[in-house]
Amino acid sequence: MKNEEQKQEDLNANSFAQITENEGKTLHQFLLENPEIIAEINDWRETVGSLALLALVSVPLEKVRERILAMIKESNE
Repeated sequence: MKNEEQKQEDLNANSFAQITENEGKTLHQFLLENPEIIAEINDWRETVGSLALLALVSVPLEKVRERILAMIKESNE
């Protein structure tokens, strides 16, 4: 049986679809045997989704905006 570090590496590789079919089957079996890992993954997905929704659109201060536009204008002249 693989050690925990190797299982984590396999899980990371699966995220990037870089594992072989056999490794994918092994990882799938591991996840079936460890539902707490699936719960943790789902928690992380929910957290990441929430963070994405909470991201604020930043509007520069008017003076900063004016300086940026002036620099762009100068570089085009």
